[in-house]
Amino acid sequence: MKHRLFLVIFLCFGLCPQTGFAQSNNNAQARAFYFVAEEAYENKKYSDAFDALKRAEKLRGETDARFLGLEIKILFAQKKDQRVIRLIDRFYAHDAPADLARDIAKIQLQTEKRIRSQQQAKARRIAAEKKRAEERRRQEIERKRREAERERFRLEKKKREEAEKFQKARESDHRAARIARDNQSNSLGITISDDGGILTIIQASEDGAGYLNGLQVGSNILKVNGIEITSTKQFIRLYDQKKKIRLRVKQLNAKRSKLVTKTIKIDMEKAKAIFAARKGKLGIAFGQAQTYPILAMTVTPQSPAARGGIQAGDFILAVGDTKITSTEEFLRQITLIETGQVVVFTIDRLGKTILLPIKF
Repeated sequence: MKHRLFLVIFLCFGLCPQTGFAQSNNNAQARAFYFVAEEAYENKKYSDAFDALKRAEKLRGETDARFLGLEIKILFAQKKDQRVIRLIDRFYAHDAPADLARDIAKIQLQTEKRIRSQQQAKARRIAAEKKRAEERRRQEIERKRREAERERFRLEKKKREEAEKFQKARESDHRAARIARDNQSNSLGITISDDGGILTIIQASEDGAGYLNGLQVGSNILKVNGIEITSTKQFIRLYDQKKKIRLRVKQLNAKRSKLVTKTIKIDMEKAKAIFAARKGKLGIAFGQAQTYPILAMTVTPQSPAARGGIQAGDFILAVGDTKITSTEEFLRQITLIETGQVVVFTIDRLGKTILLPIKF
C-alpha cells in the first residue's frame, strides 16, 4: 500500500512539470504568431495576417476577444462583410478591453453601412436591369408592330396591285371582245382595232383573204375605195356590198425596213368564199384571254356555233359540265363531241352568263 502511494506521488511530481512546460511553449509560440499577425495586418498583408492568426489560435487551443477582434479587422479590410457580422456576434460573447470593443463597434457600424450600401446598389442594379429589360421588351413589341405594319402595307399594296393588274387584264379582255364583236362580219380573215380613230390590223389568219392579199399585222388601213375611214363598222359597211375593193394601207416594208403606203386590191367574192370555207367542228376562230379561258374571235356562218347562237366576242366558260381553264382543255372537250350530239355551252356575253345548246 505504501509503495502504491509513493508511485502516484512520484508520477504527479514527475509528469506535471513537463506538461506545464509544453503548454507554456505553445502559448509562447501562439503569442509570437499573434504578433506576426498584427504586424502583417499593419502592413496590409491580410492573407499572411489571417494565416498567422489561425496558426496562433491552433497553438493556443482556444480563442478570445483579442483573437476575434484581430480576425474581424482582417476580414473587414478584405471586405468580407458577412463573415465580419457573424464573428462580431461571437466577439461580444467574450470580455474585451474597452478600446478593442470601441474599434469593433466602429467596424460593425461601417460594415452594416457597407452592406446596406451594397444592398441598395444591388437593388438599383436590379431595378436598372428590370428597366432595361422592360425597354428591350417594349422595343421588341414596337419592332414587331412595325414589321406587322410593314407586312400589312406590303400585303395591301400587293392586293391593290393584283386587283389593278386583274382589272387591266379584264379591261383588255373586254376590249378584245368588243373588237371581236365589231369584226364578226369581217370576211377578210383579219381582226381590226379602231382605237383613237386609227384602224390597225391586230390579227390576220394565214388562210384568210386579207393575209393572202398582202395585209399584215400592224398595218394601218387608211381608205376604202378612196374614202377615209375611222371605225371598224364603217370599214365593214363600205366593203360589204362591193365585189372588189381598193384598200389604202400603211405598213412595214421588210426589205427597206421602213413604213410605206400602198394600195391593195381584193376580190370580195373570193374573200367571202374563203371565209365560208373556214369551217371547223364548232365553227369559231378563238383566242385565249387573260382573265377568261376562251374568246370567240370570229364565228363561221351556218356553223354549229352560229346556229346555236354563239357570237364573236363571247367568252366560253364551260362545255357541258366541264369548266374550261385552258385552250388544251377546250380543244379536248370539242374532240369528244360526236355528230348529232347537243352540248350546252356556258358563255359570258357583256358580263351576263348565258347557256346555249349547240347541236353538232
